[in-house]
Amino acid sequence: MIACSVNELEALTRRASRGAGLTWGLAEDAGKAMRWLAVRGWPGGALIARHLERYDGVPYAEVAPKISGAEWSARSRDICPVIAGAALSDRARDLAPGRPLTLSSVAYPALLCAFLGRAARSTDTVFEVRWPGVVIQCRAGGLRVETGDTSAIETDRAENVVVECLPDDPDARSSSALADSIEMAPEDWARLKRLAARTYVPASTESRIRGAGAGTTDND
Repeated sequence: MIACSVNELEALTRRASRGAGLTWGLAEDAGKAMRWLAVRGWPGGALIARHLERYDGVPYAEVAPKISGAEWSARSRDICPVIAGAALSDRARDLAPGRPLTLSSVAYPALLCAFLGRAARSTDTVFEVRWPGVVIQCRAGGLRVETGDTSAIETDRAENVVVECLPDDPDARSSSALADSIEMAPEDWARLKRLAARTYVPASTESRIRGAGAGTTDND
């Protein structure tokens, strides 16, 4: 396993998301969301690494949800949870109890919980996310699994994901112990590193001359 700080995971996720083709704005959202999951002990880094590798270079229009009424769907692929998660965050205050929203065919649905958890913190709301075999409540203090085992939660695809706003119950509020470091499998870390590498501009003779240091002259 590879140990890293949550700061490192956030930065690497941001660059890997951009390297896979997401905009810098969505990449920033992805980094913050994965940090939110990581400090609460969830394997967001592994899931985002696998998702980004699979969706590497896929056009935005194919995986962005078509936002229409109470059901969202993508044009030709499973919905990207980063794009959908950012959209849900933007519309969090519009969700109301008793008016569930259904997302059709979502890749790595657990990643949605990171965005909704962060939204819950800013709206004092509870969001329940459901897909077959799984029910997770996203609260300001963290995530609470009502139903679901590890394999169901970490699935790479859910046919239908339902998001619903619930009345907040102060008695059910809880805060998770926050971690400042995590461990990731080497193959997942390598996935993120490979995609992130695309955002680094190779050094050229001109850039070395303009930058700090001796440039191409050895002064020793």
